[in-house]
Amino acid sequence: MEKYRVFYLDDDRDDIELFLAATENFNNVQVIVFTDSNSMIKNLHLVKKIPNALFVDINMPTISGYDVIKEIRVYDRYSEMPIVILSAMGYGDLDRFRSIGANYFVVKPVTLDKLRRTLRLVFDMDFKAFVAKKDDFVLRDIDTMAS
Repeated sequence: MEKYRVFYLDDDRDDIELFLAATENFNNVQVIVFTDSNSMIKNLHLVKKIPNALFVDINMPTISGYDVIKEIRVYDRYSEMPIVILSAMGYGDLDRFRSIGANYFVVKPVTLDKLRRTLRLVFDMDFKAFVAKKDDFVLRDIDTMAS
C-alpha cells in the first residue's frame, strides 16, 4: 500500500511534536514538516508526487497560512490536493477560507487523544466527494460532532 503523504506547515514546536506524536502509530502515513511557508511552497513545487493532503496553520511568520493557500490554489496542479487548515485561531472568518480554496478547517485539539482521533477522521475523508458547505466546513471538537 502506498504511503499517505502529508505536508504539515506550522511554526510552533509544541504543535509539531503533538502532530507527529498523534500520527506516529498510523500505518502508511508519512508527515513532512515545514516551519517556514516559503520552504513549504518551494518543496511543493519540487516534488514529483503531490502530497495526499496539506495541513496549514494560519498564523505563520512572513507568509500567513491564508496567503499560502491563495498562492497554491493558483496552480492547476494542486487543484485537487486537499488543504486542511489546522489552527487555534481564525475560525471566525470561515467564508474567507472557503473562498480561497481550503477544503476543511480543524480547530487544533489540545490533547494527543483528540488530535489523533481528529486526524484519523480527516485522513479517512474522501475529499473528492466531500464538498464542505458552511455548516460542515469546520470541526471544532471531535467529541461534540453529530453522530
